[in-house]
Amino acid sequence: MNSYVARATSVRRGFTLVELLVVIAIIGILVGLTLPAVQMAREAGRRAECQNNLKQVGLALINFSTDKETLPEAVDPLGYSWIAKILPQLEQNNLAESLDMTVMDFTAKNRPFLETQLEMLQCPSDPENGDRTPVDNIGITNYAGVEGWISAVSYQQFNKGSSTAVAGTATRPAFFDTTGSGTTNYRAKKIDLGGMFRPAYATNLAKVTDGLSNTVMVAEVTAAGFTGGTDDRTNSGEAAFITAGRARAALVGRYPNTTQIPTAYSAIVDNAGYKPDGTNAPTSSLFAPLFISFQAINSKSQSACTPHNVEQCVFGDGSVHAISLTIDNDVWIQLTAMADGTVIDSY
Repeated sequence: MNSYVARATSVRRGFTLVELLVVIAIIGILVGLTLPAVQMAREAGRRAECQNNLKQVGLALINFSTDKETLPEAVDPLGYSWIAKILPQLEQNNLAESLDMTVMDFTAKNRPFLETQLEMLQCPSDPENGDRTPVDNIGITNYAGVEGWISAVSYQQFNKGSSTAVAGTATRPAFFDTTGSGTTNYRAKKIDLGGMFRPAYATNLAKVTDGLSNTVMVAEVTAAGFTGGTDDRTNSGEAAFITAGRARAALVGRYPNTTQIPTAYSAIVDNAGYKPDGTNAPTSSLFAPLFISFQAINSKSQSACTPHNVEQCVFGDGSVHAISLTIDNDVWIQLTAMADGTVIDSY
C-alpha cells in the first residue's frame, strides 16, 4: 500500500490596495497627532534656552554693578552698548580685550570684532536672527535693556512734571493731569517712569526704590519680519519707542557715522529728537536694542510681540519671569519704572 504525506501548502496573501491605504491613513493620523507635541517640545527647549540666556545676562549685570557700583550706561559717549561693557562678566574675555573701547566704536580696528555674533545673545526661536543686513552686519541680540516710558508724547524722562501742554491722546490718568482743554493739553505728572537703562545715565541699583524684584531690567526684543502692526507698533510689527527704530546691534549703540538710515528705521539724535530713514545718521545718534518700547509689549498685533507666546524678562534681582502678552499697558509701564512708587504684585 502506497502511502504519502500530504504537504500543506501555505499561501501568502499580500495587502490589498484598500488595506494599504488604510494603513497609510492611520500612519498619517498618528504623525499628525504627534507633530504638534514634538513642535511644542522643541519650542519649550528653545524657550528654556532663551530663559537661560536672560539669566546669564542678568547675573552679568548684577556682577558688574557689584564691581562698579552702577549698571553700565545704555550707551557710553564713544558709542559702546551696555552689552559691550559686561563682556567680561559674560565670560567673553577675548572679545572684551580685542575691543578698544577707548576710541570711537566704528574705528577700523574695532570693526571686525563688532561683527562678532554671540549665540548667548540670541533667542533660538527668533526666525530673523540670520539677517544682519539692517544693522550693517554688526552682531545682533534679542535682549534689550529697559529704558522705561520715555515718550515723545509725555516727555516723562527729560521734562517730567512739565507745565507745557503735552500733545497726544494722553488717556492715562495715572500718569497725566487731565485738566487741560482736550487731550492735547494734558500735563505730565511729576512721576519718574524711567527704567534702569535710561539714556546717558548709569543706574545705581540702590536707586531702584520700587525694589529689584519688582522692576524689569532686561527684556526680549520683539521679533522682526511682521507686517501690519498698529498702535504702539511700527508697520513692521516692531515696538515703537521714541525713535520707532528696530535695529538690534549688540555691542554698539549708534549707526555708523554718515551711514544712511534704512527704510522703516530711525535714530535718536542727542537723546531728544530723531532722524528719519533715508537720511544720514549723525555721530551722536543711538538706536535699538538699547531701549525697549515706551509702550507696553502687547498690541493689537500680538503675534509679532516676541518669538514666544510670552515676554520673558529678567528683573533687577536676576530672576526671570514670563509676562503675558495681554498685560495692561499701564501695568507694563509701572513694571519697567524703577522709582515711580508703585509695586505690582501680580502680572
